Amino acid sequence: MTHHIGQQVELRVACGPFVRGQVVTIQAIEATATPGFLLTCCGHRTTATAEDFGAVQRELPTTEELDMTRKNGADLSANMAAPAGDGEIDPSSTVADNTTTAYPVGQVVRLPLDLLDPDPDNERTDLGDLTALAASMAVAQEEPIQVYRQANGRYMNKTGHRRSAAARVLGWPTIAALIVVPPTDARRRHLGRIVSNLLREDPNIIMLAARLRDTLAEGEVDQTELARQLGKSQSWISNTMRLLNLPEPVRALISSGKLTAGHGVQLLRITELELTDWEGSPTGQSAAAEQAYFAQHASSGEWSVSTLMNTVDSYLKRQENAKYQAAQRERIQQAAEAAKVAAAEARARGGDPQAA
Repeated sequence: MTHHIGQQVELRVACGPFVRGQVVTIQAIEATATPGFLLTCCGHRTTATAEDFGAVQRELPTTEELDMTRKNGADLSANMAAPAGDGEIDPSSTVADNTTTAYPVGQVVRLPLDLLDPDPDNERTDLGDLTALAASMAVAQEEPIQVYRQANGRYMNKTGHRRSAAARVLGWPTIAALIVVPPTDARRRHLGRIVSNLLREDPNIIMLAARLRDTLAEGEVDQTELARQLGKSQSWISNTMRLLNLPEPVRALISSGKLTAGHGVQLLRITELELTDWEGSPTGQSAAAEQAYFAQHASSGEWSVSTLMNTVDSYLKRQENAKYQAAQRERIQQAAEAAKVAAAEARARGGDPQAA
C-alpha cells in the first residue's frame, strides 16, 4: 500500500504518545530504504514505519475536520499548559466544543457524561467500590478513557468503565476521553475490550478467562489469532482458561484478589482423589475438595506462589508414594494368590493317578 502525506491511518501498535487504535496523520515521509513516517495528532508527534499502520482511515481530512482539529489542538494545549493541579486533566475545562457530538477520531476531548453509554457486553458486571478511585480522580485524571461514536450519535466506552462511573460519583459534567475508531463488528469490539483490560491492572482474571473461552467458542477467531491480538502466548491463553476448571470457592478467592492466577495454576496440578499415605485407598476427598483445602490455607496464610508450589509438591509426592505402596501390596497379594493356586494344582495332581 502506498502512503503519502496527509493520509490518516490507524495505528496497529502503540507509538510514542499515541495508543493502539488511534488515528494519526502522516505529516512527513523520510525517503530511505525503509521509509520513516512523521505522525502527528493532538499537538503530539512521533515517528513510525509502515508496519505500525493498520487500515487507512481517510486519504485527506476535510476542511471542517482540519478546522476542528486546529481548534481542539489549541484548546488541548491551553488546557495542558495551565492545569488545575500538578499536571492533571482539569475536569472543569472544555477541551473540545461540546455543542456537537461528531468529535474527530484521535482527539482528546471533554466528553459530556450524559452522551456516554457503558458497553453492555463489558465483562465487569460489578464495578466494585468506587470510593478510592473517585478520590484519586478528584486529584488527577491521569489518562483519558477511550470511547467511540455510535450510529445514534452517542458514545460508548471502549475502556474506562470504572473511571466513567467514578466521574459521575464526583458529579463531573464531562470526562477526558480519547475518540477511537469504532469497531467494525462485535468480535473486534470484544477483542479490543479484552486487550484494553489486559493493558490495565485487572485482578479479576477469572472473568477474563470466561471471555477468552466464550470468544473461542464463537468460532470466529482461533487461539493463534487471539494470542496475536493480545500480544500473549498461546500457552498463556490455555493456562488462563484452565483456571475455569477450578472449583467455585477457589475461583472466588482468585476473583477477589486473595489468590493470584499463579496460585490457581499450582492448584490445578491436583487432579486425582486423595489417597491415604500407607493403605493407598481413597479417603473420599475429591481433587476439587483438595484444591479448595489448599486454596483456603494459602489465602489465610498469605502464602506466596512458591510456598504453595512446594506444598503441592510435597502433597503429590505423598500421593505417588501411596500409589507405589498400594501397587507393591497388590503385586505381593497377586503373587501370594498365584502361589496358592499353584500349590492347589500340585496337590490335585499328586492325589489323582489320572493327573498328567
